[in-house]
Amino acid sequence: MVEILKKSITSLQRVFICIDAMDECTPKHRRGGGILDSMQEIVRVLPNTRVFLTGRPHINDEMVKCFEKAVRIPLSPPKGDIESYLEMRLDGDPDPNAMDDELRADIMKIIPEKISKV
Repeated sequence: MVEILKKSITSLQRVFICIDAMDECTPKHRRGGGILDSMQEIVRVLPNTRVFLTGRPHINDEMVKCFEKAVRIPLSPPKGDIESYLEMRLDGDPDPNAMDDELRADIMKIIPEKISKV
């Protein structure tokens, strides 16, 4: 697949490859001949190629090892967005009796504080 991709983009002036949710790939598929190594090879051979990757912070080091000159943009959703999402999911719980008010209050307090930095 990498060889086909390289051949198809060789004649283009500039190429952008966007891969979302790298953290959802298994480590085996990210490295060791996986997606990150393949993208690294493409950029090395075709310097007109730009790669845009997204992933949760726990794989950040892995991506930086492949792309040392990468620009990193940490993102964090606003607290209100997280609260709205949690309310929607909790309201749609198929077993509402599985949670009491205290647990719901803890979820609504702790999760947004842990996730949001905005």
